[in-house]
Amino acid sequence: MVYPFAVNIRDIVRFDQISALCGAVSAERQARIARFRFDKDKIRCLTAELLVRYALSVQFGMDLGSAAFQCAENGKPLLVDSDVHFNLSHSGEWVVCAVGKTEIGIDVEEIRQTDYQDIYCSFAEPEIARLNSTEPDRKADVFYQLWTLKESYVKYCGSGLRCPFSDFTVELLPDGSAKLARAAAGVSDICFDSRKLDAAHWYALCIPDGTQAAAICTVTPQRVFSIVK
Repeated sequence: MVYPFAVNIRDIVRFDQISALCGAVSAERQARIARFRFDKDKIRCLTAELLVRYALSVQFGMDLGSAAFQCAENGKPLLVDSDVHFNLSHSGEWVVCAVGKTEIGIDVEEIRQTDYQDIYCSFAEPEIARLNSTEPDRKADVFYQLWTLKESYVKYCGSGLRCPFSDFTVELLPDGSAKLARAAAGVSDICFDSRKLDAAHWYALCIPDGTQAAAICTVTPQRVFSIVK
């Protein structure tokens, strides 16, 4: 079973509202927070690790202060001396993570107005064709659904941006779900959960085929923060 969690941070507008919680996260995360210029980036970065620690505590009873994080050789974050996996993402007003005893890839993206064609030219040909045939008023939705699906897949594989988005194909199905139509690096036995968290954010979860995912547990920032105080 994989357990996804989500927290909306729209009401946290200044980093100093939560900066005292920096002592509850890793030194690497503190250094990453310090490199950000804008408060919203700092807030998302801090909340991301706090949400992971919250999820590990709730689902696996891990002590909030004992979980140690490191990066594998491929850059994917992992827990030291544990068979529990996690993945996280943040964008716009949402921070998400998932925990479980299997590989996981997760992504959330805020829908923004941009020149999609300049970006999706790097997609696989069937995806480019799908986007080119999409009505203009739906193009942003289709683009961000595909983007989150593809991002969750490369994060699942642990390849990140080293895996070109043209190397694999995601197919959007009539019922709104998605499937992997062409795999990259031999990683094919996966399934997706693809949905909108709200009108402005797309979400995707990639897990092994046959693995169950619990319903997304949406928690308040206060709940996440209170457990680490």
